[in-house]
Amino acid sequence: MSKPTGKLIRLTAGNVGAVPVGRKVNNKPLSADISLSAGDVGAYSKTETDNKVADAKKAGTDAQTKANAASTAATNANNNANGRVPSGRKVNGKPLTSDITLGAGDVGAYTKAETDSKISMSSNGAVMNIRRGAPVNPPKQNEYGPKESPAGCIVTSVRHDPTTSYGIFFTYRPLQILVNGAWKTLAGDA
Repeated sequence: MSKPTGKLIRLTAGNVGAVPVGRKVNNKPLSADISLSAGDVGAYSKTETDNKVADAKKAGTDAQTKANAASTAATNANNNANGRVPSGRKVNGKPLTSDITLGAGDVGAYTKAETDSKISMSSNGAVMNIRRGAPVNPPKQNEYGPKESPAGCIVTSVRHDPTTSYGIFFTYRPLQILVNGAWKTLAGDA
């Protein structure tokens, strides 16, 4: 400590490391002891904080419960929708308000009867099949037999004729064609 000088010293707050009495802490004057609460510093009290945490946990639990219920509802809705189509859907322009039946025309096709008719019209006059007619054994013209088969015929058998020295015995058959459901025998240039 320093020695007394005999002079009167006036102490100030600054000389003794004190603050002025009029100073405030969070709007509370320091004229007496003060106590600050959580609310004075912009915070929640422990009780308020615990309540807020409990509310948040409950909200989270409630949200999970609602999410689970929504998931179950969505699953049920999805299961209910499986195997179904929207009621406004159409098939080839026909609404699905009841059972429908599509015909060939609905899909841009001909019916069987129309197709058969078109085939019949396109084959009108056309050769639809060919076959051999009945066998013909022509008489001998001389010892050597005929020179050839008639037009429209095919030779089907040639053998030696034992009744002549050099002659042959042969068979031919006329060709037949199926046109418009009828068989016609070819002859000449037919």
